[in-house]
Amino acid sequence: MSFHTNYMGVVLECRARIQACPYGKEMHAETKEELYPIALAITKTVPPSEGLASTVKLFGAPRTWSSMSRELETSPAPVELIIASLGQEIQRVKTDYWKHGDGTDPGWVLDAEKQAKWIAYECLTHDIEIPDYIHPDIAKETKSRYIKAGGPSDRSGYNILATKMQQHEREIYLAKLFRENPPPRNAAERKAALEPMIKEFNHYSAILNMSKIISKRHFINHSELTDFVRNNNPKAIEEKISKMDDIELLTTYDQYTIDDAYVSKMMHDINGFGYDVRNDLSEKANLNLLRWHNRAAEVSKNYTLQSAPRILLAIKLHQEIQNRNIQGGDLTIDNINIDDAPTRSTEKHIRSGDQPYAALQEKIDAGDPDINQVKRNIKLGY
Repeated sequence: MSFHTNYMGVVLECRARIQACPYGKEMHAETKEELYPIALAITKTVPPSEGLASTVKLFGAPRTWSSMSRELETSPAPVELIIASLGQEIQRVKTDYWKHGDGTDPGWVLDAEKQAKWIAYECLTHDIEIPDYIHPDIAKETKSRYIKAGGPSDRSGYNILATKMQQHEREIYLAKLFRENPPPRNAAERKAALEPMIKEFNHYSAILNMSKIISKRHFINHSELTDFVRNNNPKAIEEKISKMDDIELLTTYDQYTIDDAYVSKMMHDINGFGYDVRNDLSEKANLNLLRWHNRAAEVSKNYTLQSAPRILLAIKLHQEIQNRNIQGGDLTIDNINIDDAPTRSTEKHIRSGDQPYAALQEKIDAGDPDINQVKRNIKLGY
């Protein structure tokens, strides 16, 4: 089995069996997961999280997502934000982004630890408890040095000590975290750091991919499709299709000929847009993500009710592809059954005399050549 990503960044099973797929080798892979980074590059609309980027720069890997919370709380596209952020940081972890050019620890850590040693010594000199934001090893080492020196020596004024403690508290604390959660320093540690990141990237990419399938109209919006189907008015649709370039035409056709059973399986794989609360995100961030998932779940309920409209539109798209003599390969899925298009969900429209549905049923019953041609192309390619 092979997969491709189309020009709208939607990853699908490649249905090409006889002729070459029009998307080319660079848009294909053996697994969906291999294509998610390509899909991200095609449709990336949200910049990566600055919070997560700073965490990786400091610590070599995103130990938690807490630094993304503030951005996720207000983002209108929180899932896209997660994917863009993880996609960027995965590449950085692979290249040891945190290291100096000579492979040593970052200068900010060494500078912070130098300040920590000075503050710890001055605290002992002034008979003040060493702050807990200083790493225990530094505190222990400083106490040993203090004892060996025989106690207090020339000491700085208390005001100087207080100022330095205030100025350097944050960087010293971050240096402590750096030591307690060291960055990946070899291939095995790098792999261990990357595995959860890649797993999350693939998980949210699959969710976004499914959302694109069920919600994106791909050059034809909902009102245009409704006018076409409900009011039996193909003029606006035909005009829109005629103005599409070849890439838009193929991509739209690819989208509108996805088999409902395939979509159902993909929905099952992502647990129907269910969301598990993350303990490393704020309550507001979790609520924003939950709202996104709930909206997608609501849209998915109506997707399979639109099988007949999609088939009607696919016929129009196919006619335009034939008129242009586009060499699209056997792009469309090879197991969709046109005969099943007017499902139980559309029977009420046929019974009530809704002309597009009734007309579709009549064409199917009569063996209309347009229907049969689409069916042949779905099986064999253009």
